[in-house]
Amino acid sequence: MKNDELNLLMLKAKNLLYDDKVDLNDRDNKEFLTNFIQQLYDKQLEIKNEKFKLENLNLDLDFEKEKFIDLFNNTTFGYLLLNDKLKIIDFNLKTAEFFNASVNYFTDKNFLSFIPENKVDDFSSFLKTVFLSKGGIQNEIEISFKDDTNFVKILKFEGNLLFSKKFNNNLCRLIISDITAEFENRKKANELFDRLENSMIGGDMAWWELQLPSGKIFFNSNKTDMLGYDVADFKCYNDFMNIVHPNDYSKTMDAMYNHLYGKEKYYKCEYRIKNKKGKYLWFYDIGQITQKEGQNIIINGIVSNITEKKHQDEILQSLNEELRITLEELVKVNETISIERNKFLEILNIIPQYVYVTDPDFNILFANKELNKLFGRDIEGEKCYNVLLNKTSVCEKCDKNIIFDSKKSFLNEEYNPFLKKHLYAMFTEITWFDGSKARLEISTDISPIKEAQQKLKDSEEKYRLLVDKSPIGIVQIDSNAIVTDWNKQMEIITGMTKKDVQNQYFWNISARLATQNSQDIEKYVENQIKQTIITGKADWLDKTIETKYKDAKNNIREVETKHFVIPSSTGNRLGAVIQDVTEKNLANRALRESEENLVALINNVPLAVFVHQPNDNGKFILVNKTAEKYTGYSKDELLNMKVSDIDYDSVDRDDQTNIWETLEYGKTYNLESKHVRKDKSVYDAEIIFSLINFKNKPTLISVVNDITERKINENLLIDLNATKDKFFSIIAHDLKNPFNSILGFSNLLLKNIEKYDKDKIKKFIDSIYQSSKNTYKLLETLLEWAKSQSGKISFSPEEINIKQLFDETIGTLLDQARTKKINIVFHCDDTEFVVGDFYMLSTILRNLTSNAIKFSPSNSEITLKVVHKKSKIVFSVADAGVGMSEDKLEKLFKIGEKITSLGTNNEQGSGLGLLLSKEFVTKHNGKIWAESIINEGSTFYFSIPHIL
Repeated sequence: MKNDELNLLMLKAKNLLYDDKVDLNDRDNKEFLTNFIQQLYDKQLEIKNEKFKLENLNLDLDFEKEKFIDLFNNTTFGYLLLNDKLKIIDFNLKTAEFFNASVNYFTDKNFLSFIPENKVDDFSSFLKTVFLSKGGIQNEIEISFKDDTNFVKILKFEGNLLFSKKFNNNLCRLIISDITAEFENRKKANELFDRLENSMIGGDMAWWELQLPSGKIFFNSNKTDMLGYDVADFKCYNDFMNIVHPNDYSKTMDAMYNHLYGKEKYYKCEYRIKNKKGKYLWFYDIGQITQKEGQNIIINGIVSNITEKKHQDEILQSLNEELRITLEELVKVNETISIERNKFLEILNIIPQYVYVTDPDFNILFANKELNKLFGRDIEGEKCYNVLLNKTSVCEKCDKNIIFDSKKSFLNEEYNPFLKKHLYAMFTEITWFDGSKARLEISTDISPIKEAQQKLKDSEEKYRLLVDKSPIGIVQIDSNAIVTDWNKQMEIITGMTKKDVQNQYFWNISARLATQNSQDIEKYVENQIKQTIITGKADWLDKTIETKYKDAKNNIREVETKHFVIPSSTGNRLGAVIQDVTEKNLANRALRESEENLVALINNVPLAVFVHQPNDNGKFILVNKTAEKYTGYSKDELLNMKVSDIDYDSVDRDDQTNIWETLEYGKTYNLESKHVRKDKSVYDAEIIFSLINFKNKPTLISVVNDITERKINENLLIDLNATKDKFFSIIAHDLKNPFNSILGFSNLLLKNIEKYDKDKIKKFIDSIYQSSKNTYKLLETLLEWAKSQSGKISFSPEEINIKQLFDETIGTLLDQARTKKINIVFHCDDTEFVVGDFYMLSTILRNLTSNAIKFSPSNSEITLKVVHKKSKIVFSVADAGVGMSEDKLEKLFKIGEKITSLGTNNEQGSGLGLLLSKEFVTKHNGKIWAESIINEGSTFYFSIPHIL
C-alpha cells in the first residue's frame, strides 16, 4: 500500500477514534479499524524489513511508528495473533486488559491457557475452523469469563485466517470485543419478545418494535401474515409508513411525537394499512417506550386488526342514522301535535309496526292498534315486561338510567320467545302529553325476513356441501370474469386454495397454470372469456376439452374440462367442471408400456418363445428370433402356423382343449416334447409355459429349449443337467412373480379404473412399474450371464485407473443408495492402476455394491477399498447389514444353490449377480470370497493378479 493511501486511512481512523459521536462498536467502524490495524501491522513488518535501506528516514518513521503503536494499544477492542500451535505472536494492551494479565505474563503463552476449562473444547473447535477456512472468511464465538469479583464478562472473538511473510506461515487474527452490556440488553429484549410472542401467537394481534434514531422496525410473523407481506419487507420505519393510508399519515406521526415528547403516556392510534393485495385494513396500535439510553430509544407495542369492527360500526352507524332521522321526525311530530293528541295517536295507530309508550315505571301509557291486535285486547296500563315478555321483572336492556339519561336513540334486534317473533326495535325518550318523560318503542316484525335468510343459508350450505364434496373440480366466474367459486377438488387438482384465486381474473389463473407461454395463454383466454360472457356462445361450450397445466409444484397434470354458461340478471356467468385424468392416462400408458415391455422381453430372451391363444386353435401371435433359429422357419412363416405344425405330440396331448381347462394364471408348467424343424429334422424340446392375460385375452407363453444334445449325452452329463435344471427353475420362478404382478395388477386396474381412487391407481401403477423394473434388471443379469456362458463377452484387459473405475461404477448406484440414506465411501489414490477388463470389473463392483445396499439398513455406510499385495490386488466391499450364517456363506457362488433373501426394504433379487461376478473374476484368473457376521455385516473380496 502506498504511503498516501495509508495516511488517508490513518486520518479516517483518527477521526473515528477522537470523535465522541462515533460508535466504535458499530460493525462497519469496527471492521474498518480492524482492517486498518492489520494494515498498520503489515506496514510495521515492512518497515522492519526495510530498516537498513531507510536509515535517513528513521526519525520520521519512529514518530509514525509510535503513533501507530499508540493507536494499536489504545483501541477499544483487543487484537491478537496466534500461530498454528496457538502460541501468542502479538497482541495489544486492550487484550491483556480483557484478561486481567500483565504484558510480560501474556507474552509467548499458549492462548488456550487463558480460556475457561469448560470452554476450551468449544474454543479449540472455533480456532480449528478458522485455520481450515479460506482467507477473508470471518468466524465468531462468544465466551463467558468470571473475574476476581465473580462478575460474568462476555467476550466476542472474531477470527480470520492470515498469511504472514515474516513467519512464512498461516496465522489466526482475533478481534476481541466486550459484549457484556450488549448481551444483557439482548437478553432483556429477548425476554420481553418471548413474553409478547407467547401472549400473541395466532389471532389478529401482533408485536412490534421500533428503534430510534436508526428507524429500524421489527414485527413478529402475525402482522406480516395479516398483511400478506414477508418480515423482510419492513427494514425501517419508512418502509412501514409507505403503506399507511395518506389520510391517516399525519395523525399516526402526531401520536408518535406526542408520546416521544411526553405529552401522552402511550402511543395510541387507529389507522389504515394497505395489504399486499392493495386493500386497506383498519388497525388499532398502542405502544410505549421500553428503553431509553441517550439518543437511542426502543419503543414496543401491540397492533390489532379492527377492520371487521370498523365495518360493523359503519353498518350500525348507518342504521342508527336512519333510525335517528325517524326518531327526530317523530319527536318533531310529537312537539308539533302535542296539543292535537288524537291526531298523534292516529298516526301511531296507522303505523304497521308495533308501537307502544311507557312511563319510567314501565307502565304502558299507549299501545297502537297493531300491538293490541297482536294480543287481542287493549294492553294500556299493564307492565310492558309482563305483557310483552311474560316476565315479572324489568329487562336488563331497559335500565331507565340508560334510556332516560343518555338522550339517545337505541336499536335492538332480538328474538322474542314469548311472541315467537324476530323483532327489530328502536326506542328513545320522548315527552308525553302531560310533560312527563316517557319511553317510545317502535318494533318491526322481521320474522319473514329471518326465515327467508335461514332458508337461503340452508340452501347455500347444501349447495356448498355438494360442491365441496364433489370429486370433480368446479369453477364459477362472474360477469366481470372474476373467480367467485373454487371448490375443494380444484384446490386438490391445482394446489391453489380458494383464497389464492379469490378476486382474480380467470385468465390470470389460466396463465399461471399454463404449460406454454403464459402471456399468450393469458391474452387468448381473456379474449375468449370476454366474448363468451357477452354473447353467451362459443364453439367450445359443453364440449369436453383435454388440456395440460402445471400445478403448484410445477408437475404437469392432464385434465378434462367442460364449460357452460349460467344466465343471470346481472350478466352471464361462466362455469366449468374439471376432472384430473393424469393418473388414468398414466395407467393406460403404463399398461401399453407393460405389453410393449413384454414383447421386448420376449424378443430378448435367449431361448425360443412362442405365444398363442386358445380361441384361435393354437395359432402363434408372437415368436422371437431364437424361435426362428430353433425351427428354421422365418417369423412371417411361424405367424401363419399353429402349435401342432411344429409339435406333433400336441395333437395327442389335445393341447387346445384339455390343457386350457387345467391351467391357472401366473403358474409355471413344464413338459418335454418333440419339435419338427422346417427341414423335417426332429429335436427334443423342453417347454416352460404359463397362462397370462395379454391384450385382455387368455394367452399361453411358452419358453422352449432345445435339449437334444442333453438327451444324447444324458448319462455323461447328469450332474451338469441337474445344475442346469436348478438354474432354469430359479429363472422360471423369478420370471413368474413379476409377470404375475404386472399382469394381475394391470388386469385389476383395467377392470376397475373407474372405481378406484387416485391413490389406489397410483399404488397399482407403482407395483406394475416396480415389477417391470425388477424383471428388466433380472433379464439384464440373465443376458449377461448367458453371454458369459456362451463366450460372447470378449475379454479385453487394459490399464485402468482404479479411482475412475470406482467413480463411474458407484455413480450408477447413488440414487439407489440415497433412497435408503446410505453413504458409500471408497478409499483409493488417484494414481492407483490395475490391469483388467473395465466392463467386467465394473460389473463385479456394481453387483457387490448393489447387494450391500440391498442388505444394509437405512442411515448406514458401505466402504470400498483396494489393497495392493505382492502378486495381486484385492478389492473389498464392506457393509454393516444383516450378515449371513456359515451355512449361507458355503452356498455362495454356486449355481445349484438358491439362497436369495429379501433386502432390508423387502428388495428382491435372483442371485445371478454373484454367479456373474464369480464368472468375471475367473476370467481374470482371480478369486472371490466373503466374510460375514450375523447382524454385524458382510465383506465381499475379490483379487486380481498383477500380471494376467
